[in-house]
Amino acid sequence: MLETLVQTLIKRLGLDHFTDHINNYARRLILGNMINAIGMGLTMTLFLVYLHTVRGFSAGFSGLVMSWMAIIGMAINPAIGILIDKYGGRIVLINGLLIKAVGIIALSFVTSKEQVLVVATIMALGDSANWPAQTVCLTRLVDQEVRQKVFAFNFMALNLGIGIGGIASSLVVTSGKLSSFQILYWIDSLTYLLYFAFAISLPKSVGQRLDKEDVQSGSYREVFANKELMKLFRASILLILFGYASVSAGLPLFLTSVLGGSPKWLGIIWAANCFGILLMQAPMLRWLEKHSPTKTLTYVGIIWAVSWVLVALCFVTPWILVLPLQITSSVIFGIGETIWSPTIPTVVNQLIPDHIRGRSNALMSLQWGIAGVFGAPVAGFMFDAGLAKLWVGAMIIGCLIPVPLITRVRFPSSPQN
Repeated sequence: MLETLVQTLIKRLGLDHFTDHINNYARRLILGNMINAIGMGLTMTLFLVYLHTVRGFSAGFSGLVMSWMAIIGMAINPAIGILIDKYGGRIVLINGLLIKAVGIIALSFVTSKEQVLVVATIMALGDSANWPAQTVCLTRLVDQEVRQKVFAFNFMALNLGIGIGGIASSLVVTSGKLSSFQILYWIDSLTYLLYFAFAISLPKSVGQRLDKEDVQSGSYREVFANKELMKLFRASILLILFGYASVSAGLPLFLTSVLGGSPKWLGIIWAANCFGILLMQAPMLRWLEKHSPTKTLTYVGIIWAVSWVLVALCFVTPWILVLPLQITSSVIFGIGETIWSPTIPTVVNQLIPDHIRGRSNALMSLQWGIAGVFGAPVAGFMFDAGLAKLWVGAMIIGCLIPVPLITRVRFPSSPQN
């Protein structure tokens, strides 16, 4: 029934061309991801707010928790890549989803720093497995010539779910009220279990190596020897640090603690971002097909810098205009996302052979951990020290630094296995 509802929505939005070449297994995976995204939308902007405002921990400690999660992710990430290459993405994904569901439900009950760190460790273990495993599964489920469309559609489904969750979050969450936050975390945990049910229903062969012989072949040495992949990796770290990581971790704390906005704002702003992406992804994909990755990815840093400029204007804007300004900033940031999200996994999997897909995608997901080590704690300590203006200025400059680095990457002119 749910699959039928989704297909009806796809036709109403005129997105049939995205799904024409997607087989039933890939559709099932994307549908599970969308359901899970609803839960993510409920809670993803509230983590620091929950720890700081509701549970009473300092902004600095709350930021360090996110840094701790990033460190755990970095430590386990290489092993995740090896497991995916050896056993396939499906088994890694279903275990990661189950672990994350347990971690989220436990988060709703934490009362001490020790409990927070234990729960954060569990959540980080689940997160480290989920993203690279899902990316490898989708890559191996579809033909290479339609991968960009598939990743674009998956990103749209993700944002549809997050947008729905964001709106629901703004209706449910109440500033300082523990029970409203707990309800959101319980629902979020349930969506991970639903995604787990979708993933475990897939055949065991889904996400396994295309070349079954010599399953021990390949190593991280081969990954690191790929010069173009490493150039892209270095540029991506900076874009994620000053883009995604700071928007998802630092910006919510900035809006609530520095500007004094309501936690309800976060759901509204995030929903605007997600629905903006839904409207822009289809025309953006047609534009992406006409231009090189070098050109399109350089625009991401510029667009994200512009979105941070609008955040900076909040310091000199009348209070009544702060929320509209943040919504506009979020939508502009989303334009960059419609370029970034379908392009990065596509070009990464063009740059590498199949036998190191798990390791390579795990390496690319590692950039989130590296960015997380610095992003959240730096924001927390700078806010505690009264340096919010300096923080926003650093975000603007930081998004522009990767632009020249991307121009040095030699992307393949045609897809390769």
